[in-house]
Amino acid sequence: MKKILCLIATLVLLLFTACTAQVIPAPTPNLTTAKEMSSLQTQSPTPALTRTPSASNSDIKYSEMIPDPKVIFVNGDISITDSDGGKAYIFEVTGYADGEYESYISECKEMGFNDVIYETNEDKSCDFGAYTNDGKYWVEISLDKENNIIYVVCQTSKKE
Repeated sequence: MKKILCLIATLVLLLFTACTAQVIPAPTPNLTTAKEMSSLQTQSPTPALTRTPSASNSDIKYSEMIPDPKVIFVNGDISITDSDGGKAYIFEVTGYADGEYESYISECKEMGFNDVIYETNEDKSCDFGAYTNDGKYWVEISLDKENNIIYVVCQTSKKE
């Protein structure tokens, strides 16, 4: 009988503790559409879009490791979603011309991203992913044919 009373008391305490625990909701992700991003590119940066560089990656200039998108996507709308000084350099392009996706990949290969892990051409998308010859850096380029957006990510390799 003492064991049962002890068990019930323990369960009541656990229940009481669980009911009084503070629940903190997870932050809502900021999902910005391509149209919103292209309108943001003409505005000055807001505090929500500025990133604080990490100590280990702050000196890395990912944008200098890959072709300048303004040179390849001459008439495209380029939206930088994560600029240099952070963990990666990320941008997307809308309004690009035929052949510019392929030209950008070719230029990335010429700049040293020759350890190609994948290069696909499907009905709805094209994807390219490659490491630098020394394996230290990674570039990923995706073409979303349905939404007409090219996504580019350059970052430190996760291979090591």
